[in-house]
Amino acid sequence: MGKLSYWVILSLLLSTILLAGCQSGETTLTTPSSTPTANAPKIPHGLEGMADCLSCHTTGTHSVPADHAGRVNSGCTACHKSAN
Repeated sequence: MGKLSYWVILSLLLSTILLAGCQSGETTLTTPSSTPTANAPKIPHGLEGMADCLSCHTTGTHSVPADHAGRVNSGCTACHKSAN
């Protein structure tokens, strides 16, 4: 088998594998959604002097959920509004 045939077969095999993965029905979010949601919990405290949300909400009972990984402070109030 020639070099060209080898690369054609390899390309077809890889394409088939990639397409099969796309058809599996699984969806993976690689980046956080930037669309604010009306269902986001309210912030139960004022925001004066508390612009660094992650300084308190990185670990513990009130830590951010796993699906918020990679988000930054400036994005918190896009969805979460102060109850005050």
